Amino acid sequence: MKLKLDALHINSVLDLDYKEQDPLGRAEWLKFMAAFYGREKEADSIFNETEKNYLALKEKVKGVSKKPAVFCNLPFKEIWYMPCGENYIALLIADAGGDFFMEGIYSNQWAEPESGL
Repeated sequence: MKLKLDALHINSVLDLDYKEQDPLGRAEWLKFMAAFYGREKEADSIFNETEKNYLALKEKVKGVSKKPAVFCNLPFKEIWYMPCGENYIALLIADAGGDFFMEGIYSNQWAEPESGL
C-alpha cells in the first residue's frame, strides 16, 4: 500500500500502534498522532498524566495477595480467541492486580484455547 501511495505521490506515514504490547507504549502513540496536528504539548501533558495515574494504580495493587481471576473476550463463530500472556491485555490485567487466565502461554498473538474450557 505504501509503495502504491508513493507511486501516486501521496504522502503517507506508517502507523504501527496496533503492534505495541506495552500498555503505556500504546498510550504514548497519542504523541505520534498529535504531531500531525501541532498539538505535541497537549499530548505530552495528557500522556504524562496518564502515565502518572497508571503507575500509581499499578503500585497500589502491587502488594495484593488475593488476586481476582480474569477471563476475557467473547466467542466468535463458536471459537474463543484470547490474548496470550505477553499481549497488552494480559499486561493491563496483571498491572491492575488481576490473575490472567491465559498467563504462562506466550506467543505474543491471540490464542485459541483448547475446546472444553
